[in-house]
Amino acid sequence: MIIKNIGFYLKEINQVKSNDTITTETFSGDSTVLTTLAVTNTTGSSFITDVYKGTIKSNIDNVIFTKTFKADVNSYYAEDPTVQITGNNQSNYIIEESENEEIIETSGFIGNITSSLNASSSCTVESTKGILPGMLVVSKDGTTLAESNLVRVVSVDGPISLTLSSSSFSAPANTKLLFKRVSDSGKIFLKSFTIKYNNSEKSSLIDNDTIVFTRSVISEPSTTKSIRSFSMDKSELSSISQQRSFNIVGDAGAVFDIVITKLGELTGSSSVTDKTYDFTSDTFTTASTLLDDATIPASGIYSDTVTFPSVSSDDDYQFTITAGTSSVLDASEFGSSPSTPTFTITQRAQKTVTFTCVSTSNNADFSSKGSNLVVTGNTGDVVNFEHSFSLVSTDADNKAFSLIRQPLLSDFDNIGANGVEVEFNSLILDVGITKVTTVATTGTTAGPYTAVSGFSLRGLKKHSTASRASNIISNNAQTTDDIPSISLSTYTGTSGEGTYNTNQVFEAGEEITFNTSKNAEVTIIGSVVIGSANTTISLELDNIVDGNIT
Repeated sequence: MIIKNIGFYLKEINQVKSNDTITTETFSGDSTVLTTLAVTNTTGSSFITDVYKGTIKSNIDNVIFTKTFKADVNSYYAEDPTVQITGNNQSNYIIEESENEEIIETSGFIGNITSSLNASSSCTVESTKGILPGMLVVSKDGTTLAESNLVRVVSVDGPISLTLSSSSFSAPANTKLLFKRVSDSGKIFLKSFTIKYNNSEKSSLIDNDTIVFTRSVISEPSTTKSIRSFSMDKSELSSISQQRSFNIVGDAGAVFDIVITKLGELTGSSSVTDKTYDFTSDTFTTASTLLDDATIPASGIYSDTVTFPSVSSDDDYQFTITAGTSSVLDASEFGSSPSTPTFTITQRAQKTVTFTCVSTSNNADFSSKGSNLVVTGNTGDVVNFEHSFSLVSTDADNKAFSLIRQPLLSDFDNIGANGVEVEFNSLILDVGITKVTTVATTGTTAGPYTAVSGFSLRGLKKHSTASRASNIISNNAQTTDDIPSISLSTYTGTSGEGTYNTNQVFEAGEEITFNTSKNAEVTIIGSVVIGSANTTISLELDNIVDGNIT
C-alpha cells in the first residue's frame, strides 16, 4: 500500500441555534500532515460554515474532526442529530456516531460539605473519565435524583469535580450516580460524530464535498409553543422549473400559516397580478391560497416542498410565515416584531449577452459589420462561443480596409456590466488581400489594373499614412521579404489607375498582391459568464481597422 500526500477539501454547514452548543475537536487520531490541513470559519446570523482545506495522507483513516452537539439546559433533541455528506467523494467518508445507550456509572456525592452536606451545584465523583458537559445525571436508585428533575452537567472541573445545572439537590457520599446522553423517555441531550476520510489516491475537488448536520432542538414544554426557525435555500432560482424543500423547526404542536406570493415581476411593481401558492396542486393561482393551520409534529420539524415554475421574465417570491393559535415566532430568529414578508427569493429568466461591432467615427466606411453573436443562458452560467464578424467596406474609392493593429480585450466595451465576464482564447483580425494583373508600367503611374477573379479593385486605396495605403506584398518575382515599401500614392477605383510612391517597372500581365481589401474578418473564440440582465458588448472597429483615407 502506497501512502502519499493528497489534497483535501470539505465544507461543513451548521444552522445557528439559540438553545444548543456545538464543539469541535479537529485533526485528532490518525490525521497526518497537520500543518497543511486548516479550517476557516465563517459565522453568520443563520449558518456557521467551516471549510477544511489542505493536505492529508492517502490510504489511511484520517480523522478530520469530532463534532459534539449539546442541547442547552432545559432543552433536548427530539431526534438524533443527523449528518449528510454530498459530493464526488461521498463514499470515502467514514462516519462514527456516539452510542445513545452509553452510561457512565460512578460513585460520589452532590452538595457542599461544611459541618454537614448542603444542597448545591457541586458534584464530586470517583472519576470524571467519560463524563461530558450536557449529560443528564441521575441517582441509580431513581429517587435521590430522578430523571424528571432534568439535572445536567454544566462543566467538568477536574479529575473528580463537576458543576451541575441545579443547586437544589444533595446526595450523600457513595451515592451511585449515572451519567447519560439520552433519558429513558427518549430525550437526547448529547450527540457526537467522528468524521474520517480515506482515499486511495485522488485529491478531493474544491467546492465539491459538503457535510451538513441537521438537528431539532426542543425546549421544555410551555403554555405557548414556539416556532424557532424557517430554513430553505434562499439563493436565486434559475429560469427552469424546480423544487426546493423547507423545514420549520419548533415545539411539537406549534401552529403556523405560510403564504407564498409570486409577484409576477420583481419587487416594487404592481402592474402584474400577484399569485399565491396552492400547496394542494403545487401551483400558483390567482385565488388566495396558503398553507393554513399547519402543525409541527412530535419530531419538532415540519417539512414540505415548493414547486417553482419556469419563467420568461424576472420574478420575486415572497414568503410570509405567521404564528397560529397558542404559538409564537421565536424573536431570536424572526425578530421581536416579525416583518412581513419573512423573506424573498428571486427567480431570473435566461439572459443574453450580445456581441456586436461598431464604428463610432467611421460608420460610413462599412457596408456590413457582420452578424451579431447572441449567447443565452442563466445568470452565472459559463457559455463557450466561437464566432466571426465579416466586415465589408463601402463600395467607394479609397474605402478599402487596412490593418491598424490586432484587437485587444480593451477594445470591447461593457465587459463587467451586470456581472458579465468574458475570456478570449483567440481574438484575431484578418484583413484580406487584393490581387490584380497589370499592364506594362514604367515610372510611378499604376494601372489600369484588372482585378483577379474573386477580388475587387475597390480593395485598393491611397492613405496619408503610408502604412495604411495599399502596399505591395508580392508580385511574380518577389514577396514581402524582398519588396521595398511600395504603396499607392493616388488611386481611382473606377478606372483602376493610380500612382506609386516610387518609380516601378512591371511587365504586362504580372500578378500583384496588395495588403488591403474590401473584406476583413474578426474571429472571437472564448467563454462568457452570463450576467444578471441582458447585456450588449461592442467591439470598437475604429481601433483596429481603417476603411477610410485620412
